[in-house]
Amino acid sequence: QYMALFFAAARELLAIPATKAIMASVLTRDLLIGVVGRWQAEGLSEAFAYGASRAALEMWRWVSDDPATYPGVPTPPRVANAVLPPSPVYFAPPAPTLAECDACLRHLSLDAVQSRRIGTLLRYTGLRVFQVVALRRKDFDLVNATLTVTTGKTRIEKATMRTVPIARGLVGEIAPWTAGLGASELLF
Repeated sequence: QYMALFFAAARELLAIPATKAIMASVLTRDLLIGVVGRWQAEGLSEAFAYGASRAALEMWRWVSDDPATYPGVPTPPRVANAVLPPSPVYFAPPAPTLAECDACLRHLSLDAVQSRRIGTLLRYTGLRVFQVVALRRKDFDLVNATLTVTTGKTRIEKATMRTVPIARGLVGEIAPWTAGLGASELLF
């Protein structure tokens, strides 16, 4: 999608009709900066302008690395910051309250057993969805009311495999879910 939008903007800036191919030789620093400026003037978000221009630069670098397949590609800029807009500043959204989590759980159908279980674990542990669906029977120590988190967002988090306490009430919920599962079987 980014590439289609990049080339559409490039066509407009360079007055290349839709019936004519865009040659690799038109790739220049000025074109990339011009496309970014156009997106900014159109009021597109910082995140879009950054992501799309970064994708365009990576595409340009990728094709320039294979001159046998893609002859005539100009050398792309070596310093990305010279042509890319500033990267957007992302703010973490506010964390939901427990009342909001409970309201979400109440809206899940009673027939949606897996979703309700996943939601319950999310609510009581604060884990991410991908962490909850990766849980295995061996990750739970129901006697000591602990959970070992084996997946993470970062390499450090993955390597740490932290063990966290879980509420006794949650242990009572989990016990029937894990009954009969082998140690390495996924809970979901």
